Amino acid sequence: MTTLVTTVTETLRYRGKLGQWSWMLHRVTGLGTLLFLALHVIDTSWAAFYPADYAQAIREYQSPLFSVGEFALVACVVFHAFNGLRIVLLDYKPEWWEYQPRAVLLVFLATVVVVAPVFALMLGHVVDFYDGQHDIAGIDEIIKTQAQFVVGFVVVIVAALALSGLYGLIARDDRRIALSNHGELPILGYRSRSTIPI
Repeated sequence: MTTLVTTVTETLRYRGKLGQWSWMLHRVTGLGTLLFLALHVIDTSWAAFYPADYAQAIREYQSPLFSVGEFALVACVVFHAFNGLRIVLLDYKPEWWEYQPRAVLLVFLATVVVVAPVFALMLGHVVDFYDGQHDIAGIDEIIKTQAQFVVGFVVVIVAALALSGLYGLIARDDRRIALSNHGELPILGYRSRSTIPI
């Protein structure tokens, strides 16, 4: 949950350019995919332990609302994969960092090129599915069921923000103690350790 808080606070704090948007999208798509995987594992376990709840979950997931979510999930996974490859490549070859803006644009282009035909295939399957007669949950059922998860999610977010703020206060006090004892703040660099006088 700390990574979500970091993503939100750093995105709001820093007004960067293409690199910032790439960083933010990489974090959000990774967290979104992780959230989907966690929910998928939980829901799939219901097939063995709570068959009636599993059947209800499938009815809800067949609704158009969740179909839109499937499209978003595919876009998240594809972007995250391409951007992850860009990050690995630039970490392996730091001398290529000067090409980072072009690499970010290439990631966005590759994502669109891969996602467009996949979306076309998915849309065909969705249209075929909704042409048939299926028992699909209505929006009122979905809201009733998902409201329970939203309440839990809000509680977790509030707790994470509170803990993050508390950690920030503690870390600030530790920094003040270090400064009063030594007069300088240690900075850990990528290849070497140095200090900055304060």
